[in-house]
Amino acid sequence: MMKKWWILISVLCMSFSCSNDEVNDPEDNALAGEWILSNISCFCFFEEGTDFSTTRLIFDTNENKVTVQNSGQDTYFKQSGTYSYSGEGNRLQFSDNEAYTFTVKGTSSLQLVFEDNPNLSDDEVTYSFRR
Repeated sequence: MMKKWWILISVLCMSFSCSNDEVNDPEDNALAGEWILSNISCFCFFEEGTDFSTTRLIFDTNENKVTVQNSGQDTYFKQSGTYSYSGEGNRLQFSDNEAYTFTVKGTSSLQLVFEDNPNLSDDEVTYSFRR
């Protein structure tokens, strides 16, 4: 009888000590696919007629990765490459510790808002993308 109690207690202890190590996923299904940068809103200067469309994002929401493609000589979002992200809700946290909140409107409009550092002034940036 005592042996059964020890087995039961051991099983219960093991089940309570196991943790769920899942990384939270953002609600990012609407991000899947390719997005083209159309505008940047910030406390910065861009010449009139700046072509932002040389920057493209391709979201793989199954793998929580985004590929950045810069076909021009300027980099507006991130260097070309593939980046992993995590997050929760409408927040994306990249592996370089940069974080953005996203808003998808309809099927053709995406806004990424950089989560600024409250200790720095004028670092607010909003990136607007279209399909």
